[in-house]
Amino acid sequence: MVTGAALTGGPSPLRPRPMVRRSRAQGPRQRNPRTPTQCATGPDIIVVGSGITGLAISLELLRTAPGLTVTCLDGLGQLPGGATGAGQGYLWLAHRTPGSPGWTLAQRSKEMWRGWPAPGVDVGWRGAGSTLLAADAAGGVQLERTAAALAGAGVAASVLGARELAAVEPALAHDRLAAWPTGGAAALLVAGDEQVDGRAAAAALRAACLRHGRRFVLVPGRVPRLGIPGVKGSVPSVVLEDEELRPRKGVVLAAGAWSGALLEASWPDAWAAWAGELAPRRGLLLDLPWPRGLPTLHTGTMEMEYARHYLPRPAATLGTPFPQAGGAGAAADRTLASPAVSISFTATRGAAGRLLLGSSREFAGFDLEAGVPAVADAVLDRARAFLPGLPGSWAAARGAELRVGLRPYAERGLPHIGPVPGCPGLWLAAGHEGSGLLLAPAGAELACDHILGRRPRLGAEVAQACMPAC
Repeated sequence: MVTGAALTGGPSPLRPRPMVRRSRAQGPRQRNPRTPTQCATGPDIIVVGSGITGLAISLELLRTAPGLTVTCLDGLGQLPGGATGAGQGYLWLAHRTPGSPGWTLAQRSKEMWRGWPAPGVDVGWRGAGSTLLAADAAGGVQLERTAAALAGAGVAASVLGARELAAVEPALAHDRLAAWPTGGAAALLVAGDEQVDGRAAAAALRAACLRHGRRFVLVPGRVPRLGIPGVKGSVPSVVLEDEELRPRKGVVLAAGAWSGALLEASWPDAWAAWAGELAPRRGLLLDLPWPRGLPTLHTGTMEMEYARHYLPRPAATLGTPFPQAGGAGAAADRTLASPAVSISFTATRGAAGRLLLGSSREFAGFDLEAGVPAVADAVLDRARAFLPGLPGSWAAARGAELRVGLRPYAERGLPHIGPVPGCPGLWLAAGHEGSGLLLAPAGAELACDHILGRRPRLGAEVAQACMPAC
């Protein structure tokens, strides 16, 4: 079964079309039963995008600004859309770099996830911990450095040898692990890492927003472009197929992978570069029944190559896409126009007890179908190096679901959160790539600090690093 948010290309980045197939687990398409009466009079804020980021910002505005009205535009027509529905739900710090602005944002957000979006709400939370795997002895040395850096940042991390790893995760291929030299580091265990169910989290966010009654309206609609104000003191509008919505205070663009294309379509002369800075990066998640005879995975597992995608980008490298992991210990240069696919092993047990396997990354535009079976087979091939007994091909996997999503890639390696230069009343929250779920609480807090004119609670350094710039 294949599921995903399928969008048409061209100048309409938020135009929905039918999915390849919809899984029963996703349920029917949900729409707000209320009539969007706010649209006629104009809400205070319009949020473009109802993914995890757009809903989180909507909820933060509703909670911290009494009386404020919010209209959230659901361009995909499904919940969750974009990257959230195709993710494994990791709330991890193991693969991040302490001391970087991205680390501060992630650490703050992870702390906020306890009890978020509301106390007692089931979002499939699991305090499973994470295990980062090395591919060779050089990787083991890097794991030891990572453990020291994490410890310096107050995060407990344990370096495991091959035998210790076999005791923690008996499901892994021990014949592969037995090749490690005595005393070599094979893995890094971070017991404090967690995971949630992205679909359940998105549904909980939506429900929390709707509990604010008439202050919140969720409107389905295609967004071809934003209306850029030509009069000083006015704010942007949102152009739909049959009407133009004019907010009183401004617009928040949180359209995930479609954000760059929407900016370019709205003001080509000034914002053409945004389509390259914020681009769709396709990813696959394989959701399988637990293989017979495979021991349970006790932690989320990830090979070190995956962590390359989260390294801070040195200023000198900006302007060229970051090297992508090849899945076999080597990095190769990629470009936005390259069809090359990056494959890195990740695996975890989902909230329903199924095996979730990843991960792939490729620049394929907004296409969610072309070449997908071949990429799924490549993900399985890589996973078999770590987990024995997996199907030989995606076609042979019975009772499986293939989730396809578009990560909102940011060339600079950090999300863009804050006011868009040159357009008062327009704020951007995009470019989280594979971290949208983790960064949702703190990212929403930072975005709302900008929108409401508050001093950023994350501090000036992080706020400046995340400021939109292209």
